[in-house]
Amino acid sequence: MNDEQIPLWRDECRRLDIEIESLLWKIGRTLAEGVDSYGTPAKEFITTLRTPPNICTLAADVHRTTHRLRKAKEISFAIARELTVIKDEQTRFRFLEEAKEASDKHEDPKEFRKHIRDSLSNSCGSPNKPLQQPVKQARDLVGWLKNQPDEFWSPVICAAWLKEILPIVDFAKFLNEHGIKQAELKRDKTD
Repeated sequence: MNDEQIPLWRDECRRLDIEIESLLWKIGRTLAEGVDSYGTPAKEFITTLRTPPNICTLAADVHRTTHRLRKAKEISFAIARELTVIKDEQTRFRFLEEAKEASDKHEDPKEFRKHIRDSLSNSCGSPNKPLQQPVKQARDLVGWLKNQPDEFWSPVICAAWLKEILPIVDFAKFLNEHGIKQAELKRDKTD
């Protein structure tokens, strides 16, 4: 390939990229609708296609995740794929405009994924949004501890768990005192 052919080659690659993206959206829509309508037989049929099942599943997941979003067709498939990690539809909708901008700029999907992750981790600390994952982990731990049989709790195990849990107990005391102080401050302001 000589230097004069490179622009033609690039144009052909861009044209193919657009066709591939269009096909991925169509595959996703068709497969998602088929699986939603016909269930297991459709899932089994997908495995007989020449397109690898992981690509079929990905295309269907992207379609399911984004098809109800306004302007979904204006988002590149690669960027829309990153929206699938967001399980909450309202949160996904919040990132829609940014996804469109990322698509328009041909942003690297990995950068957009990092942006989503950073934005979600920063927003988790806000007072209006609970820390769902740590709360779930704490509840799971308490459930696991309570479900251990009596013979599990040897003196060595008890001592080890006590050492691990004492910082949590101390922090619980801090939270309790902090909550009482906040309540007193509010009461003083209203008096």
